[in-house]
Amino acid sequence: MVSVLQISKNNINYTIMLKILFATVIYIIVLFIVSPILDHAFSPLHEEESDLEIMLEIIGQIIALTIVWYIISEFFIIKLNNYLGLKDNKIIDKARNVISAVIMVGLQTHLVSKLEYLTHRHPFRFLNIYED
Repeated sequence: MVSVLQISKNNINYTIMLKILFATVIYIIVLFIVSPILDHAFSPLHEEESDLEIMLEIIGQIIALTIVWYIISEFFIIKLNNYLGLKDNKIIDKARNVISAVIMVGLQTHLVSKLEYLTHRHPFRFLNIYED
């Protein structure tokens, strides 16, 4: 026979999981809004620029991305988690790290195109270390 304590414990687990799901959905929405705005704050790839200029743009965009990521994580998500009672929850912390990495970097199309461009121009590309 199922005791009242077991049913109550299961309801608490479901409540926590729903809160985690809600916080994750809110976090994804915020990242989907902020990430393209940050990407469009930087210029797209201009191949006529020198490699140094492109590298400086990449470094600047990565620094800006890191600052925005930190601000969203520390001020918005931490406060949301505290409000929902998810303080120091390891599941939501891991989910936040994975989600933010995939969304924030994946939606940086200007950054990705610049990195791909410089990667193909890297001097080691011309050394055929491995035979194709």
